[in-house]
Amino acid sequence: GDLYKMKKIKTIFSEQKNQLSLPLIIFVYLSRAVFLISCFTVSSPEEAVYPLISFFLTYLISFCRLVSKEGSFLHSLSHRITVLICASSLVSCFIGQTLGVLEKIPDYDIVMSAVTGVMSTLFGYYVTLTLKDITNKRDCGFISSSAFFISGTIVLFRELIEFFCDFFFGTNFSHVEQIGDDHWFFRLFGIGKGVPQQRPLYDTDEDILISLVFSAITTAFIYIFLRSRNKNLYLKEKRKAFSFKALPERISDKIYVEIDKVKADTNIWDILIWWITRSSLLYAIISMDVVAEQILMAANLLGTFAITLMHLIFKPDSLFCKINYRVQSWVCLIVFTGSYMGHYTFVYNHLPRFDLFLHFVSGFITVAAGYYAARTFMNPGSKHNILLICIYAFCVSGFIMPFWEVFEFVGDFLFGSANQGFYWAPSDSSFFFKIFGHGVGNTSLYYLYDTIYDVLLALLTTVISTVWLYVSLLLKLRKENDCKSEAAEKITADC
Repeated sequence: GDLYKMKKIKTIFSEQKNQLSLPLIIFVYLSRAVFLISCFTVSSPEEAVYPLISFFLTYLISFCRLVSKEGSFLHSLSHRITVLICASSLVSCFIGQTLGVLEKIPDYDIVMSAVTGVMSTLFGYYVTLTLKDITNKRDCGFISSSAFFISGTIVLFRELIEFFCDFFFGTNFSHVEQIGDDHWFFRLFGIGKGVPQQRPLYDTDEDILISLVFSAITTAFIYIFLRSRNKNLYLKEKRKAFSFKALPERISDKIYVEIDKVKADTNIWDILIWWITRSSLLYAIISMDVVAEQILMAANLLGTFAITLMHLIFKPDSLFCKINYRVQSWVCLIVFTGSYMGHYTFVYNHLPRFDLFLHFVSGFITVAAGYYAARTFMNPGSKHNILLICIYAFCVSGFIMPFWEVFEFVGDFLFGSANQGFYWAPSDSSFFFKIFGHGVGNTSLYYLYDTIYDVLLALLTTVISTVWLYVSLLLKLRKENDCKSEAAEKITADC
């Protein structure tokens, strides 16, 4: 066994040499040395947590290759991911925390968030590329979108790690402090209507927002790169010259095609969910008195038509026209429970725990939406595809969590509401404190408790949903294969 492990370690080192150039290998080992030295040079043991985590993360790919079987997903992960981990950790951990640049230049946090967005997207790109070869147009969109959703999931876990480091070890990675009026956010967007209690949340939401923005920019570059690299898949066919006379006929044909797609993708229950949600939101808009709330509700109403509009606007061979209409049903469910029931009917006021229930259920809904989005790109016809679909569905859910928190933050900032629950005071009767205790973090950390609690509930159901999805798809595939085998045996016997 020891001899086998030694051979495997030698193989890992040789693969690393093949995948990385000499400067990159030197960069990786220098980064590890820097993180290890930083653990012993920081002023307090609590501050050594982050460089220690960074040091172990640089061995993540090597560890995955060591414990996994040859040819498996984990064994195929690229060593380039290690370079991305080192670069991201050096910018945030070593330069920002250990060298104290973040204390001297508070706006350096923007650089850290931007680098995290870029590096985590590239991480998602290499992970997806390990599992998926490009054979058609859809693969370019799948790899790009998968990289984007994986990036959002990494941003989510980064915020969780920062919070629990602060909670258990008394650090201040989340930077929960009262933001002054001279902060760049206020200089750019103004003071807004958010109450002072919301300000300790600004740094966390700022990190998420900047990371997602740079992740979106990186995703766009990845998609352009993949398209330019696979030009043969995008050879344009000769199209008929545009004619205004033929326009009504083309629109009519397009509508009939989309009606057929709706019939193929959905059933009567989907149609009911769509129009019950839309009619409820329309009624809410008409009956509301506050203009700001009407605008927010109108935006949600428009969101329920998002998939339909994509199908009508884009060309038939476009990726957006391939999205399954079942995704629209899950979008409507999210909007109905969160916007109509939560805000218009004021269920939150009558049932304070409804917010927790909503986040708990959101894990199931978002994984289902991610599953049908993944089905746009591929069918679960093999174990390999099933794994890809489940990873994609999980990361769609993981992306929606931080995106939703930013959406709540913007709503609180613009309209002075309290969607993020920054009023939540510590209480021994709370389920959160029964599980984790009070921790040793400073009192300003309490403002983040509701956000973290919401995320943890959604993450729990996301994991459960993804595991259930994976098992059910495998069982369905096995049943289909058994039926095919029985049919083949019957044909052979008849012959």
